[in-house]
Amino acid sequence: MAKKDEIDTTTNLLYAVCAISYLGAMLASNKALQWVSYPTQVLGKSAKPIPVMVMGVLFAHKKYPLAKYFCVVLISLGVALVVYKDSKAAKGADSDRSFGVGELLLVVSLLLDGTTGMIQSRMRAAHSTKSYDMMLKMNMWSVLWLGILMAFGEFSDFISFANRNPHVFTNILLFGLLSALGQVKL
Repeated sequence: MAKKDEIDTTTNLLYAVCAISYLGAMLASNKALQWVSYPTQVLGKSAKPIPVMVMGVLFAHKKYPLAKYFCVVLISLGVALVVYKDSKAAKGADSDRSFGVGELLLVVSLLLDGTTGMIQSRMRAAHSTKSYDMMLKMNMWSVLWLGILMAFGEFSDFISFANRNPHVFTNILLFGLLSALGQVKL
């Protein structure tokens, strides 16, 4: 944990790379919904702590107590049981298919989640990165990368949607404010 008097030496390059892995995980997970059902996506993302811990151990040299591994596996299994508790969910639209594009995107999302966690762990350990600095700079870089992505294809679609639904700006503003408040207060 960074002490109050330590200087944050984290480079913008680390924040930029971390924001790319964060956004990539989010985009891959959302894009997967075109090929897999929502319960399948929830099940896949419930395993997020597993790659985060594996990448942390392999690349950030983190050590976790055995109880933490046990808890992560139990949580993932618990979500799997809840999502697929009855035969109707288990025999949904995904049951007649083999591993495909949607599942591959979920794996990519999980690997990028693990990468994000590993980069953030290294930033805290090597550069005394403080929580609020990380939140602010990650969000700033994420907005920059999203702006670039929108400029190359999605911007006109967004403007068209916003013109048809002007209340979307209020919703975006409220979502951003409440997300920031949640990060600060929780």
